[in-house]
Amino acid sequence: KKRKAAAAAASNLPVGTRVTAEVELVKPEYAVLSLPDHGGAVGFAPVHTLNRRYADASERFTPNQRVSAIIVANAASGSPGGRLLLTVPLTGGGGGGAGGAD
Repeated sequence: KKRKAAAAAASNLPVGTRVTAEVELVKPEYAVLSLPDHGGAVGFAPVHTLNRRYADASERFTPNQRVSAIIVANAASGSPGGRLLLTVPLTGGGGGGAGGAD
């Protein structure tokens, strides 16, 4: 029941919306994020950016870290498998790091 409510809340978020997310799990290529302000919806964000690859995903994300993320696709926008896809912008300074940490 909670999962359906979270999925419905996530699909109602317009693409381009900035949200606060919490890192739940870090894999070599992506991080699993939850959106506590939107029913605990779960989304996925890439670890690497177009111009920056990290030797270790933990250079960018750590579990329980709070980040500012942007919705790039959801079920309503035709995301593959109806997944909630997010991006975490890098902060200034060119160093990468924990982009957008709150």
